[in-house]
Amino acid sequence: MHFTIILLLCLCTAPATLYASIYGYVDDAGAYHFTNIRPANKQYSTVIETKDPPRAHGQHSVRPWRDDEERYGLIKQAKTLLGVPYRLGGDGLTGIDCSAFVRRMFSSVDVALPRTAREQYDAGRRISREELTMGDLVFFRTKQHEQYPTHVGIYMGNGQFIHASALNKGGVRIDSLSADFYNARFIGGGRVRALPESGSPAIITASK
Repeated sequence: MHFTIILLLCLCTAPATLYASIYGYVDDAGAYHFTNIRPANKQYSTVIETKDPPRAHGQHSVRPWRDDEERYGLIKQAKTLLGVPYRLGGDGLTGIDCSAFVRRMFSSVDVALPRTAREQYDAGRRISREELTMGDLVFFRTKQHEQYPTHVGIYMGNGQFIHASALNKGGVRIDSLSADFYNARFIGGGRVRALPESGSPAIITASK
C-alpha cells in the first residue's frame, strides 16, 4: 500500500507527457515490483492504467532516424552477428533468440525495446508488407495455436530480413519474406522509428 501511494505521488508530480501504464507483479522470491512494461508469463495487476497520447501518423516518442545511413548502420551491425547460435531465452553471443537479437541491435541505436516478440509488436506503429523499408520489424506467428506474434526479425530491404532463427540448425541468418515458411506466417510489420524527413524507402536497401 505504501509503495502504491508513493508511486501515485510520483506520477502526479511527473511531467504531463508521462503516458505509460504501471503494472505490479510478485517475483519468485515473493518481492513486489512495479514496471511500465506488461510482464510476460507472470500474473500481474494494473496499478495505473493510462492511454497512449495522440500520435501524428502513428509515430511514437522515439526520435526519427537521422538519415538513411543510420538505418544502414543498424543492418551493418546486425550482420556482424551472422552465425551466432540460436538459443531460446539467450541474449548473448553464445546463443540468442529472435527478440533478444532485435532488442540488442536496436539498443545500439539508442532504442529501448521490450524483451519479447509479443511486446515488440506493440512497441511501434503497425505497417503492411507494402510499407516495409530498411530498419522496420517483421513479425510472424510460427505457433498456430497462439494469437500473437512468436517470431520477429529486422527488415533489410529487397524482401529480405535478418533474424535469429530456430529452424535448420538455427542461428542468426538472412531469409526472404517470400520463402514459403515465412510468407505463410507473416502477420505484419512494425516501425519503431519514423523515417528520416528527407529519406525515401526506395533509396537505400541492405541485402546480402
